[in-house]
Amino acid sequence: MKRISHEMKWALGLALVVSVAVMTAACGEKSTGQSAMVIVHTSGSASVVKGDQTQAAKVGMLVGANDTIKTEQGMVDLQTKSGSAIRVKDWTTMKVASLYGGNNKETQLSMQHGSMMANVDKRASDEDFKVTTPTAIAGVRGTTFTVESNEGEPTRVKVINGKVAMKPRFTALEKVSADDIKSNENLQKLQQLQDQAEVVVEDSSAGELNAKVEQVVRKMNTETDQAAEKQAVIAVVEKSFDAVEKTTAAEEAQAVTVVKEEVTADEKIEKENLVTVDEDLVEEIQAGKANTEVIAKITEERQQKQEQVLERIEEDASKTTLKDEAEIQKHYNKLEVLNMKNGTQVRGAVIAQTGSVMVVHTPEGVKRIQTSEVDSISFP
Repeated sequence: MKRISHEMKWALGLALVVSVAVMTAACGEKSTGQSAMVIVHTSGSASVVKGDQTQAAKVGMLVGANDTIKTEQGMVDLQTKSGSAIRVKDWTTMKVASLYGGNNKETQLSMQHGSMMANVDKRASDEDFKVTTPTAIAGVRGTTFTVESNEGEPTRVKVINGKVAMKPRFTALEKVSADDIKSNENLQKLQQLQDQAEVVVEDSSAGELNAKVEQVVRKMNTETDQAAEKQAVIAVVEKSFDAVEKTTAAEEAQAVTVVKEEVTADEKIEKENLVTVDEDLVEEIQAGKANTEVIAKITEERQQKQEQVLERIEEDASKTTLKDEAEIQKHYNKLEVLNMKNGTQVRGAVIAQTGSVMVVHTPEGVKRIQTSEVDSISFP
């Protein structure tokens, strides 16, 4: 059975979403007075949950601590005050646990499920940037990386360039104080297990939580999160510790396994497409000046940068001659069929898309195709 690709799902609605974002931004986005990320691009079905209110994600919207981003057939690109870029991909739920600024030295993004890419620009040496999933912690040293986490599958971190420290996440340690840990033997041992399990994932490598570790940690964390009081949290740890220790400390299977894994052509291109805009524009939004003019400037600058990226991608791709579908499949690790509205088909690999344009590498060469001309994308 054929299915529609995720990329196409968000691309088809992009032009409309950007237009709506520019028009609706005229009412302005109020500054929270605190650190906040700014949405610089959105497409498809995506929303931001602020307290008990859910709003459609739009360019210029502020996303602060305790806000949650939810995507379905869409994606959201954000930019932080320090210049980092974050892409929340489709079918993802991610909460902003904390943001760097003022007395807070930590930026923590808590991804419930789904996938994301981040290009972290750590200009502030004291910023602690990390991404958490229900079972793992990825601590960033300044890098571009991806995170994938879905129930039933091990959490996975892939480093495009730079370094990421990865380890199991025990939420019990986050629900008690440092003094509580010092005074409780099992909490101390749990902290030691976590520290000992940490590994550093470097360039062109991927770290993956051991499947058995993923299972036992998820079970304990679920019970921990249901515990309302500190004593109940400690009781969960005491009940679960032996199983956790046995699994995470098993000599035959490390808690986090690291393997060398080449960066794919798709990942290189996506990194190129994760562009940032002028920081002055972001600061205007953070200062509460999200008017139509500022939003239009962000949209225009992003489109210009993405056009430059497309041109570079086309130029680089054109240097590689792929004479048939088998070579395309091997080079890009995928083969797609674009079912055009006029009844024809284009077979190849979608190597980039931005706005209303897709770049497709076919056996006949590299082509640009308007998304409005495409009915669906399937896989042969």
